[in-house]
Amino acid sequence: MFMFRLVVALGFIIFASQPAEAHTLNVDRDTFVDTVSPDQVDDNFGEEETLDVSPDRMSLVRFDLSLFSPWALDDGVPPLVVSHDDRAVEQLQMRLFVKSVVGLGKIGIHRIMEAWDEDLVTGNAVPLFEIDPLIKVDIPVTILPDNFLLVNLPKDLLEEWIDYPDRNHGLLLISDGASIAFEAKESPLTGKHPELEVILKGPKGDTGPKGDTGPAGGPAGPEGKQGPKGDKGDKGDVGPAGPEGPEGKIGPAGPEGEVGPEGPKGDAGPKGDKGDTGPTGPKGDKGDKGDAGKGEKGDAGPKGDKGDIGPKGDKGDVGPKGDKGDAGPSGKDGHDGKDGKNGKNGKNGLNGKNGKDGKNGLNGKDGKVGPAGQPGKNGKDGKNGKDGKDGVCSCNDKSLAESYGILTLQEQVDLLRERIAELELWSK
Repeated sequence: MFMFRLVVALGFIIFASQPAEAHTLNVDRDTFVDTVSPDQVDDNFGEEETLDVSPDRMSLVRFDLSLFSPWALDDGVPPLVVSHDDRAVEQLQMRLFVKSVVGLGKIGIHRIMEAWDEDLVTGNAVPLFEIDPLIKVDIPVTILPDNFLLVNLPKDLLEEWIDYPDRNHGLLLISDGASIAFEAKESPLTGKHPELEVILKGPKGDTGPKGDTGPAGGPAGPEGKQGPKGDKGDKGDVGPAGPEGPEGKIGPAGPEGEVGPEGPKGDAGPKGDKGDTGPTGPKGDKGDKGDAGKGEKGDAGPKGDKGDIGPKGDKGDVGPKGDKGDAGPSGKDGHDGKDGKNGKNGKNGLNGKNGKDGKNGLNGKDGKVGPAGQPGKNGKDGKNGKDGKDGVCSCNDKSLAESYGILTLQEQVDLLRERIAELELWSK
């Protein structure tokens, strides 16, 4: 016997057939809780006539499985057995009757993991449940009143609840967008309460009697012609390798071969990389100062070019008239002394950095000749100076001086001043 109902399942209309092995389980507790509204999170809604499911509210349902209890009787018939292969659960469906629905979304069906009391549970005291839903159901745009939502559940869920009754804590319904109200068991509408429908496989029937043997067939037909030659078959796989043969005897040793020619000379290897520079050695101690030795006087250098005449000095005072001296001939130059021996060279000291050259100062005016100082120590021989002009003598007879090419006294004074100016420039 089959019964047909018009139902809304997963957002579309289908015809659902119920075989004779369908069994309906009633709800034994249901309620909803508000987990968001501050003034309702501590309220209990166990006596409400609806099961509200929305982003703010969750519904809890649990079904009565006493039909499958070992001590239950169904009109005198022993309880249903679902663990046997020929009585296994074929389908498990939860039916919820819709009162109102607004919006789109999905409802997740979660398994509750601990006991709860519909008269005590609140939004602040929701029992533990599995985070991952058993299934998610799409909520269509509209569901007309008096229609119901049919949700297919995993078949092994019921089998576990029957084998372990203390694990039957029911289901939790959570919405991610839509707001929907289902009829609760407190609803005054008869036959609109939540239901769990179990469809079992029917028992295996007895083997029927053996049928009568059918009539014999007609005479055998003539033998058919031989068919055409078939296509060449594919090449077979290579057979397994045969067993390894016995090891042969060792043959006699062959004659010694001739020495081969010398091989060619190998190419020169690549030049090695330049080694790293060794560390700088320690700084040597400063050498002792060498003895100052006077070298022998060198040969006279070549005559230098005539220097420029210095600026003319101020006119000096007229000196006293000297006595007339005899004009003597000019004496010969004395012989140069022998050069001293070269002293030992001292160790070279470290070179200092060269200082910057200073700018040349302006030439000062000629000062008056100071008194003669004490004779100084002999200095080192200087370089040969330029040849001086002819000496002068004190002669008053101009004609005699001119005849011998001798300067007058005034000319001697002027020349002396020029010499002093030249010496001052040279000393700078």
